[in-house]
Amino acid sequence: MQRHLVITLSIVSILLVPLVASADWPLQGRAAVSIWASLGTGDIVADGSGGFVIAWRDDRDVDNNLFAQRVDAAGNAMWGHNGLIVCDVSGYQSDPIVVTDGAGGTIIVWLDARTGLEGVYAQRFDVDGSALWTPGGVRIVATTDPYYVHAVSDGNGGMVLVWEVFNSGNVDIYAQLVDGSGTAVWASNAVVSAAAFSQLYASVVTDGAGGVIVAWEDNRGSSADVYAQRVDGIGSAVWDIDGEAICTVSGIQNAIVLASDDAGGAIVAWQDSRAANTDVFAQRVNSLGTTMWMTDGVVVSAAPDDQWIPVIDSDGMGGAYIAWQDERTGTADVFAQRINPGGASLWSTGGVPVCTAANGRYYPQIVSDGVDGVIVAWYDMRDADTDLYAQRLDPEGTLLWDPDGAPVCSLSTSNQSFEGLAPNGNGGAVFLFTDYRDGNSGHYLQRVEDRYGDWGRPEAVVGPVLDVPGDQGGYVSVNWYASQRDRLVRS
Repeated sequence: MQRHLVITLSIVSILLVPLVASADWPLQGRAAVSIWASLGTGDIVADGSGGFVIAWRDDRDVDNNLFAQRVDAAGNAMWGHNGLIVCDVSGYQSDPIVVTDGAGGTIIVWLDARTGLEGVYAQRFDVDGSALWTPGGVRIVATTDPYYVHAVSDGNGGMVLVWEVFNSGNVDIYAQLVDGSGTAVWASNAVVSAAAFSQLYASVVTDGAGGVIVAWEDNRGSSADVYAQRVDGIGSAVWDIDGEAICTVSGIQNAIVLASDDAGGAIVAWQDSRAANTDVFAQRVNSLGTTMWMTDGVVVSAAPDDQWIPVIDSDGMGGAYIAWQDERTGTADVFAQRINPGGASLWSTGGVPVCTAANGRYYPQIVSDGVDGVIVAWYDMRDADTDLYAQRLDPEGTLLWDPDGAPVCSLSTSNQSFEGLAPNGNGGAVFLFTDYRDGNSGHYLQRVEDRYGDWGRPEAVVGPVLDVPGDQGGYVSVNWYASQRDRLVRS
């Protein structure tokens, strides 16, 4: 009788715990901040410990300042109920970017008009949310009115910034390394490209050696082309001056995205109008700036009608996962393809359908699942409003969740839009999105687990398994944290 009592008490005491925590990943998502309307864009990054850091702008004060929150794997807010202040200096702050510092902390970058003209500022926080740099942030870019700013961790407590700026009526691209103390390292900003006419809409990845690879839409020719440049850890542009040509075929090449090839180079993908329709192409460039595949790129999808708005992430094996919006069925669907290091498509010709439900899907998002597959998400119109859905695919292109996707948020009384997503370290992901459910714009979070695409934390977590003393190995006491979705049933 006593042995049975030990096991029963252990289970009951643990089951009571998640009944309080279940609100941390509620159906339709948890609010990043509970009172004030969130404004503009937000961003999210995994913190390396199973949790996430997010940043946003909200209207709790007259300047609409920036705030941040760290959320653990269970959805618990770690930096206060409504987050901590990133910057509350008088003036306009916007467009936060969040990157890991590679040392357990986070760097947040934003555009700031405190001097009357926009500049790029940044602040570094440790794991507990303590600001490590000058209060209000450090000004990194003194150039007038930079925009389309990107930040990539240097893996050593700092980051590389890339931005675009107007020069004499054209747009050029620059970069700068910032160390762990918030100091610009390179004596002058690195020129990524200042070629004739404009270089626009850059995409950036690390080169794995303290520098970055940048790809962009380039207008020096008769139509938009694809160029790229590598800036090394000492601030030198090491490929052709003003960039290496990736694709200069006739027609317009734009919507350029970039992923690491895990070997010091990158895989570039873009939408391409060289033919009658818009298709998706890709090219691999190595660390020396040499293109590795067919001249002007390999076909990712040239199915009937248009394929556009590609997104990309590394497959961790030297290749890449690519997804896009696809019109071949007469409505907007989402398709995907995996490309190997040699440029060959590994899935069905033209890609596999990720979702072809009724009424259309738009603006796909993508992230590696952190295991061996990929998660693709999209805006979904199967109901009257805009909802958010996602799908997980394994390395062979098999859909692992519901054939029409797992709902991230399908609240029928409002529209939702993605701000970002990050892998949860266990095959699933956490999504940051904007929602208008209360009549105001608010930032919300939702976790989707790996096995079936269920929201929240439906899996139980096993704790200590202890021997029951004195029974010569007959029984053990098993402890676990019940699923967030479980409820205690008394009989």
